[in-house]
This record gives sequence, C-alpha cells and structure tokens, in this order.
Amino acid sequence: MTPTSLHRWRKKFLLLSLTTFLSSIGSSFSSVQNSCSPDGDIFLEEGSALELYCYVDATRQDFAINNAFSIVFYHKNEERVRGQFVSILNDTTARLYMENVLDSDQYSCKLIVMNDNEGMQPGEEEDSPIFREELLCTYKVVVGRKPSPLENFSCLSYNWDTLNCSWTPVKNDIQTTYEIGYMLPSRSGKNTSYSCPQDDDVQFNRCTWTLDTDPPYRRAFKFFTFVITGHNMLGDMTQKIAFYHYSRLVASPPQELSVVNKTRSSVYLKWSIGVFCVFDDGIRYKISYAKESTPTNNTIRYYEGEEMDRFRDEVAYNVTDLLPGTTYLIKVFMKVATAEEELWSLPSSITVKTNSS
Repeated sequence: MTPTSLHRWRKKFLLLSLTTFLSSIGSSFSSVQNSCSPDGDIFLEEGSALELYCYVDATRQDFAINNAFSIVFYHKNEERVRGQFVSILNDTTARLYMENVLDSDQYSCKLIVMNDNEGMQPGEEEDSPIFREELLCTYKVVVGRKPSPLENFSCLSYNWDTLNCSWTPVKNDIQTTYEIGYMLPSRSGKNTSYSCPQDDDVQFNRCTWTLDTDPPYRRAFKFFTFVITGHNMLGDMTQKIAFYHYSRLVASPPQELSVVNKTRSSVYLKWSIGVFCVFDDGIRYKISYAKESTPTNNTIRYYEGEEMDRFRDEVAYNVTDLLPGTTYLIKVFMKVATAEEELWSLPSSITVKTNSS
C-alpha cells in the first residue's frame, strides 16, 4: 500500500468511526440555523455568571458528524475554554457557563469539521490537515461595575474669581457618565444645585465655574457641598463631598509693587491686593529680601494683615534693618489666612538700593 493510499484509508476510517459513534446517540435533530445566544454585546456586573449558547444548523449535509458534539469555545486570544465549563445540551446546542467572571473578554464558538479533499490533485491531500475549525459566532463580553465614587476629587479657587475642580473616575469597562454640581447652605431648606456650566468638561474629568458662567461661581459662600451622580446600565450612584471653600483659595501675586520712600536702612513699600480688599477672613504676607550680590541668602519674614498699613485696596509696609548703599531684591507674597499653608501666591519682585547717606 502506497503512502497516499494509506492516508486516504486512514481518513475514511476516522470518518466512518465518527459517523457510527454520533449516530448511536439517537437524538432527534431540530432545524436550527448557525447562531449565538445571547445576541450582540454582553454586559455583566463584575462577579456575575456568564452563560453562552452556540447552535449548529441541523440542516447542514454533514450534520450527522458535525453537530454540537464538535463545538469548542475560545477566549483570551484563542485559548480554548476548559471542558469543565462547556456542556452539550442536545445535538444542536452547546452551552458555556462560568461563574464569578471578573474581566472583559472576547469569546468565540467554533465547529471542528473534517476536511473534504474532493477535487484535490493526487498528493495534495497528504499535506492537508484532517480537521479544520469553522467559526460559528463571536461574543464580546464586557464586565464592569455600578458607578463608583470619584477619586482624587480636588478644587482650587484662583484669585477668588475662578473655581476649578478635577477628579479621577474609577476604571470601569462599562461606559459610565457623571453629573456634578454644588449646593449652598440654605435657611429655607431648599437646595439649589449649581451644575457644571460645560457638560463637555465633565467628560474630561474637570469643571470650571467663573463669575460669568451660567451658573456662576458663588464666591461669597465659605462652604459648598458637591453632589456627584454616576449612571450606567447597571445602576446609579450619588456621592456628596463637603468642601471648605476658603481653605483652597490661592491669590494672584500682589499688584503694582512700588517704593514709596527709602532711607539708609529701610524701604517703605506699597502694593495692591485687588479683589481681596473686601475679603473678611484675613490675609497674610510673606516678605523675602536678599542682597543682589547673594540672592540665595534670603531673609524671610511673615506678617499678619493687621501688621500692615492699609489704604482701601492698598497695603504698605516698611522693611527695616537693611544695610546702607546696598542693592536688594525684595519679593512680596500673599495668602488667604484660612488657606492651606502651601497656597501662597507667586511673588511680586522689586530691586531697590538703600540710601548711602
């Protein structure tokens, strides 16, 4: 017997054996088209069970040997699903069932069929595989969770005229949308929500209120309550965050810093504090000065607002204990008294030389 004849005989024997085995099962065949169930993308809550069905068309000519008993499932980049998760319900239907599914994945259902070598030239069939896999259907399984509270929620008011908030949403494979707004204390008990003026900003995990947006930034109120609602196909979530507004307020640099007068050992400075002239919770100041020849050797002093001379929106202070005829680089910072310690403004700077005589 030649190698070619032996190869043909072996394939015919396998085909006959498989036909005999499957025919002995004796189940009645139903007329079902190749399909998957459920249809479309599948969305699951993390930890839920996954149940997939795959069907074989009972009218196909080779159904006697290529039916549900020849179905295999794949996932994780074509890794075959272990048999413990797959069961054959009847001649047309295979079922995949997995508990506690934690990750999104792509699944597929394939039918193992025997190659038909009719039409091949002598010798070609020797190199062809005995079996091949026929794709029946694919499933996209998306695993996620109900909306989670936002993380790293932070707000900062710049110069008391702009409020900027940002946050980090918890990763979720199921598309989740958020709405954000703030409420103010109300004696009447009626709470008005000041939603984010730009919905597009929320999609990029940020929101900005200014004095001119609709709704506006209500800067006169010390306490806000932020209300965040999250929505997706699995459920909803409401998160409330209390926010002490004046602890996250950073001023712009002092404006119009200038020298009013100077002596051999002092420089009398003045500057404008802009909108903070009507701020009632206190302003602190930091003055840094160093000889121009040694700019890193700074003397730094801190002052409360009450220690300064005040003229409407201007503040003045006399820097003393300076050396005669010496050029100094002087920097003035300001900070809201109730703000966190790191929230000093950027400095305004001036270079001045004390009198020699």
